[in-house]
Amino acid sequence: MKVLITGAQGQVARGVRKGLAGRHSLRLMDIVPIQDPEGEAIRGSVANRRQVRRAVKGMDAIVHLAMRPHFNALAFDVSVKGTYILLEEALAEGVKKAVCTSTLSVYCGPSSHPFGAPETNGVTEDAPLVPDYWGYKMMKIFEEHVVRHFACEMGLPTVILRLTLPTAAEDWDAMAAAGTGSQQMTHLEDVAQAYRLALEKDGLGFDIFHIGPVDRDGRLPIDKAKRILGYEPKWSF
Repeated sequence: MKVLITGAQGQVARGVRKGLAGRHSLRLMDIVPIQDPEGEAIRGSVANRRQVRRAVKGMDAIVHLAMRPHFNALAFDVSVKGTYILLEEALAEGVKKAVCTSTLSVYCGPSSHPFGAPETNGVTEDAPLVPDYWGYKMMKIFEEHVVRHFACEMGLPTVILRLTLPTAAEDWDAMAAAGTGSQQMTHLEDVAQAYRLALEKDGLGFDIFHIGPVDRDGRLPIDKAKRILGYEPKWSF
């Protein structure tokens, strides 16, 4: 499968690239230079329609990981406007599937941990989102609505993965040594597994899955991902 990965130089994307390399033909897009690319590397922004049109040309699927961490006009352009442009151009190009990225924080505020907090204890993917004024969460809620529009109204098969604290191996090891980690952290190898499964699973139209670490105490709402995608996390802190 020919797969475009947006935001390809980001931390999560670097883990996903490793999980997909050798299984799929990758085109990697970011506004910064891409280090050690596992496929074709191109510079561009998802908020630039001309650059997006070139990036999606000939692709079978998209893994959308472009983001900006702070709430400002540029971040809004990337998360909301950029997602709209990307999916609109993907639809016009005949792309068959998109896997997009959200967060378990859509259920809770900036000071709450997604898993184990009262807001998310046992919550399922169809639970209503609770709006507030925390910028990152608000953008992700807007972005999810854009994705839902293209899936449900325009017919583009699209999956949303809601992540919790994706953590690179080197950071995981450092925090394990220092005893400063969190049980809400998801190792990037498990995150990459989730993207691969969502990309390769046939028969999905629009769906949302919670992605997290090994569920040691029965509170992590990842049952749907395990049941439908076959997701089996291997790491816990």
